[in-house]
Amino acid sequence: MSSILNVAHRGFTQSFPDNSLEAFEDAIHIGVDAIECDVRETSDGNFVIIHDEMLMGKPVSEYQLSEIIDIRCSSGSRIATLPEVLDLCRNRVKLLLDVKELKSLDRFLKVTISTFDRSELIVASFNHLFIHKIARAKAGIRTGLIREYPEADLLSLLKNVEAIFIVAAYSMVEGQLVEKVHRAGYKILVWDLLDEKSIRRAVSLGVDGIVSDYPHATARIIGKASSRR
Repeated sequence: MSSILNVAHRGFTQSFPDNSLEAFEDAIHIGVDAIECDVRETSDGNFVIIHDEMLMGKPVSEYQLSEIIDIRCSSGSRIATLPEVLDLCRNRVKLLLDVKELKSLDRFLKVTISTFDRSELIVASFNHLFIHKIARAKAGIRTGLIREYPEADLLSLLKNVEAIFIVAAYSMVEGQLVEKVHRAGYKILVWDLLDEKSIRRAVSLGVDGIVSDYPHATARIIGKASSRR
């Protein structure tokens, strides 16, 4: 079996909206290793699964949970809460939580730790200060730093915020970076892969995980790669 994590970006979104419970269930059904989803906090201190900052012309952070759960998309799906996703995925699949906006760190940690096995969870963010706060909380949660563009001091930043993973855009990834990351003792996940060709290349470079909209294709490619080892 390949050690490369096959991570479904916002679930398996061929039939259902991204970040929906239905898309997550479909991802579990096709056998992914992990699901990536986006977390934001509402005005009343609850956590919802949504990527965009704005919802119907209003910041998500200004909604109360009761308002958000009444909103339906054209398919009938609604915006999921973090506890619902944790319950759905517990003991079935790993989770990569991309934290977009969050103020109540203690409450967030309590919700996740009380529900989900820490060894099956990765919390990642573009916000390096937030990642460092999680590390300082000593909650035992593995963390990842998300990056879209190359940075000269990337390894120093990973060390300073005590992250374990770099979650790097595909455009950043080349063999030298993967080797440097591994040599320094970190792991690298790759996102923003646009087609099967990019997935094959990322696999050939020895990344630790593929975060993509094509988890079914990734499973096939990883299977072929692992069978040749």
